[in-house]
This record gives sequence, structure tokens and C-alpha cells, in this order.
Amino acid sequence: DIVPKGCRHMKIANVGGSNSVLKTSFARLIPQKYGINIENRGVGATSSIYGLINIVKYKLPSRNDVLLFEYFINDNNHHFQGINDVNRVEKTLIQIIDMCIKSDTKLLFILIYNRSHLLQNKYEESPMYLKYKSIIEMYNVPYIDMNKKMLNPV
Repeated sequence: DIVPKGCRHMKIANVGGSNSVLKTSFARLIPQKYGINIENRGVGATSSIYGLINIVKYKLPSRNDVLLFEYFINDNNHHFQGINDVNRVEKTLIQIIDMCIKSDTKLLFILIYNRSHLLQNKYEESPMYLKYKSIIEMYNVPYIDMNKKMLNPV
């Protein structure tokens, strides 16, 4: 069994964009495949700022053992479109990390990529990508890099 003992009873919440709410999303497939319930508060086409609002509104860190966070693709897309600012996202991510630390809630970033940006190698130079990676390293936040998973599915 891929799911460690004790994990099936963990309280898990998710905030994220459309990749969290589509019928084929990880947040829908994990409960179906492994019987793990996920409180899914994802909303498509939104950014980490909206995620922060949902985290506060639903008190997700204080009510869950794990918080899945899937906003990188939208934050990055919004940055390229001139909608979102790297510094604002940095402050948002730090607030979320701080709330999880104070609630002793595990946080997991899920990095999903825009296929066309990936093919154009935009990520290596993307200020948003670099900021996410910097915060992940600085705060030692576990993450799943879906690009690396797809290229090396082991």
C-alpha cells in the first residue's frame, strides 16, 4: 500500500487553482484511489492571495494536519500577464507558512507548470519561479515539482 499507516486518518486540506478542482485533479483522485479525505477549497483562475483568504476564512491550518498548496502556476501566469507582483506573492507565502508553523500544520507546495511556458524554458528565468524556489529553500517547505515528476516518474 502506497499510503503509510496512520495517514488515512490525517485531516488534509487543499487550496489551489483549477488543477485542484478538475475531475482529474490530484485533490479528487487521491481520495478516490486511496480513501483519504481532502477538504478541497480550490477555486480556478485564482492566485495565492485568494488561497490566503480561504485559508483564513475556513481556518484551515488549525483544523488540519496537512495543507496542500497549489497556486504556483496561477501566480506565475498572472505575473507574466502583469496581474500579480512577486513581492506581494512573497508576503502571502510567508504569511501562510507562518500560520502553518503556529498551528503545527504540515505544508506541501505543489508546483504545476503551464505547458507552453515549460516548452519555452520560461521557468528558469521566471522571477515568480525563482521566488517560490527561494522561499521553499529558506523555510524548508516540502514540495512536489510536477515537471520533475513527469520527466523522472520514479
